[in-house]
Amino acid sequence: MKSKTLKIREFPVVVEKDIDGSFFALVPSLQGCYTSGKTLGEALDNIKDAIRLHTADRAATKENVSKRKLVSFTSVEVLA
Repeated sequence: MKSKTLKIREFPVVVEKDIDGSFFALVPSLQGCYTSGKTLGEALDNIKDAIRLHTADRAATKENVSKRKLVSFTSVEVLA
């Protein structure tokens, strides 16, 4: 039986505080990988679980898990 070596991988995560005080977290390089939590710590714990599940699901279907991608965060001014 083959043993699988686990790797430590790093993914950029965006966290946004919602109007109700909860936190929403998403991983831009893993489409559809997001979660939330009542606190920042809970959201970060939850996104780690979501990443593990997301990457395991991709590995099970032999889909490529993208390497770390550069994520740029900026702001723009808009007259609204």
